[in-house]
Amino acid sequence: MVKGAIDRSRKYGAKIDADVIRSRISALKDVMEENASVRQSEIATIQADVKGKLNELEVPPEFTVPFMRMALKLYGLTLKHSGKMLEIEAQAYINAQSTKLYAFIKDGTLVQEFLEWLVAYFGLTGVVVPAPPAGG
Repeated sequence: MVKGAIDRSRKYGAKIDADVIRSRISALKDVMEENASVRQSEIATIQADVKGKLNELEVPPEFTVPFMRMALKLYGLTLKHSGKMLEIEAQAYINAQSTKLYAFIKDGTLVQEFLEWLVAYFGLTGVVVPAPPAGG
């Protein structure tokens, strides 16, 4: 039997009880804070490492944001996926972003060197960095 819209709405509304939500958050607050602390620490480490590599490669400051965004996206993928699925997702993301980076930055060697470092940093052994376009 298919439930009607009114029954569905009533059931949904019953789940949104402030006291229930408050008690669930109270019960999980310590775990949530601990997980957030660990993640923020990992993000700070990644950003420091990426910034160090960008400085080493003498990347102009205006290009920091796209590279940092890529690093954080790959970090996010490592939290969501593992194994072959992580490699597939990371490869698709790097393929899409490398095209944009090669067009935006114009120094193909710099982009490729950073992307290869980033792939190694996250241990993505099955991911291949696309070569820069001819003349880049």
